Amino acid sequence: MGLAISLLKSRRGISPVITAVILIAIGVAIVMPLMLWASGLTGSFTNRENIRAELYECYSEEDLFVIRVGLKNLGDTPSKIAGLTINDVPLSVMEGVDLHWVSEQGESGDEVPIPLKTGVKVKVELKIPYGASYDGGVLTSGTTISLGFHSSRNIDYKITVRLP
Repeated sequence: MGLAISLLKSRRGISPVITAVILIAIGVAIVMPLMLWASGLTGSFTNRENIRAELYECYSEEDLFVIRVGLKNLGDTPSKIAGLTINDVPLSVMEGVDLHWVSEQGESGDEVPIPLKTGVKVKVELKIPYGASYDGGVLTSGTTISLGFHSSRNIDYKITVRLP
């Protein structure tokens, strides 16, 4: 028995330097997956949509109301305007309403979707016939309308316009 105790006493422990290296390696092995998980969460929060809609002008031209709106995507990811509404009525069901849009990069179109690249302005022009009807209402001079831009991420951006 004395021989076993003397053998145990004579064995040396692990060097403090090696102990420190092992502890650091274990810490890194634990922290790395947590960092990767957290960075994935952060990425999902930074891919956000933020579209600013501004009324440029609204005037009447012969028998039409002309509304010009500027859209700019201030978010981190490209988006699209998938639908437009006037007083919550889709533009597609309103007769005689003309839509035209032009981006700063030269893209243009006469229908939705309207692509919104990050940081790029798009000018949208609506021509609405005087007296156009919508869901039981009529658009005449002095009427206040809510113009809605529905994005592909299911977010509505609205501006209020008073027809001249």
